[in-house]
Amino acid sequence: MAANPSKRDRWPDYKPVRFVLIRRRMRWERPYQGLLVEWRRHSYRWFALVAFVDDDGAMVMRWLPADTLLPIEVDPNVLDKPRLGPVRVR
Repeated sequence: MAANPSKRDRWPDYKPVRFVLIRRRMRWERPYQGLLVEWRRHSYRWFALVAFVDDDGAMVMRWLPADTLLPIEVDPNVLDKPRLGPVRVR
């Protein structure tokens, strides 16, 4: 095995996004980082079961509306791609 692997030797891109930022009620509050567990549709709205750690350090699993979530791109090949800058939260 060579010391320098070829460009084709890389992890495949991830299709489903499971990491999310959870918007909070006040704009100045820092969003929570969460892990999406499950999707569910109820009365024409989508909800997600999300696991996250709250401000007190407790692990929380809660159903949240989809419009409060922002997906986080996960790429295991970050060394192959230039970083464009920090992710902005709207």
